[in-house]
Amino acid sequence: MIKALVVDDDIPTAEVIRVKINWAAFSVSEVKCAYNIHDAWNIILADGPRLILCDIEMPKGSGLELIRRARENDIGAKFIFITCHADFTYATQALDFEASAYITKPLNLPKIEEAIARAVKAIKRGNPSVFAYDDPVAQKIAAYIDEHCAENITRDELAAHVFLSPNHLSKVFKEKMGCAMADYINGARVAKAKELLALPLYSVAEVAARVGFDNTAYFSTVFRKATGQSPRKYRQNA
Repeated sequence: MIKALVVDDDIPTAEVIRVKINWAAFSVSEVKCAYNIHDAWNIILADGPRLILCDIEMPKGSGLELIRRARENDIGAKFIFITCHADFTYATQALDFEASAYITKPLNLPKIEEAIARAVKAIKRGNPSVFAYDDPVAQKIAAYIDEHCAENITRDELAAHVFLSPNHLSKVFKEKMGCAMADYINGARVAKAKELLALPLYSVAEVAARVGFDNTAYFSTVFRKATGQSPRKYRQNA
């Protein structure tokens, strides 16, 4: 059985997590609470919890300090951060220290339970933690690209949108969506271009510009690769 520790300076929040989660369903036999990182560290040393749910900003030190100290002492407990700080820097640091999840408040117990389930699965398998942001990252980025495909979208901008590092986001996106983000962006632009080409309002060059291509020749190359036709031919057939 697994021991867990909840660390939050807000006592009611810590108690809600301790009481409302069905810990037994996740093979967790004991759950303790600490309200600052000093007490949390003492519990970690004394009890060896393998699962730690932790706030970040607290009066007597941050959750990031706690996970850093744990990693420096070769403590491989799985950390799930639950915080009101939707901050790219914080999320990146959490990832650097191999946190299992980064969930933003207000509390969402189903999301917390999903993160617990993933962490416990990793504990049982003895595998390193796989960082999981609280929203389905790939789907969120895909939706963002669909909406903003005509804009100059960069990988760094997309990563900041979901508080992950650019490299990690690229890996997650390709794994979940089956293609690189750049290819997905081009696909979204081609789909939009098809809609505009079906109308007689814009020239091919204007369509290219309206869907985010600065270079008409490159737009034609991407469009032909995706559809098997040039933009002009597609317009004629449409």
